[in-house]
Amino acid sequence: MIQAIANDSVRWTDLRSVDMPVLRSFVVRNADSGQTVSMTTESVDGRSRLEMTYVGVVELQVSWPEFPVPAQLDVVDIAEVAAHQLENINYRVAEGSGFFAFWCSDFIAVAIRDN
Repeated sequence: MIQAIANDSVRWTDLRSVDMPVLRSFVVRNADSGQTVSMTTESVDGRSRLEMTYVGVVELQVSWPEFPVPAQLDVVDIAEVAAHQLENINYRVAEGSGFFAFWCSDFIAVAIRDN
């Protein structure tokens, strides 16, 4: 089953990202259009994967875990902050144990589960 979620922080919580704590990739790209963060997490049993891409990333803070093999995520919290009227900023993203945090304009998340 593939489930795509974009621009919907309420449906994001339905993905239960805590079920996919193993970080398989964390990629930061800088381009003329801005900074993008892409990451892929996987369930412990390898049967589910969550691919997340964040665009318009600003103020990226990364504190790589001491024991990164494999890196484990706590909870990825995405808070809608559009009401704060920050220029081109709609979301605040933070990993629960302090691994990463940033602001972004948009995101898409795709959950892939083997049945």
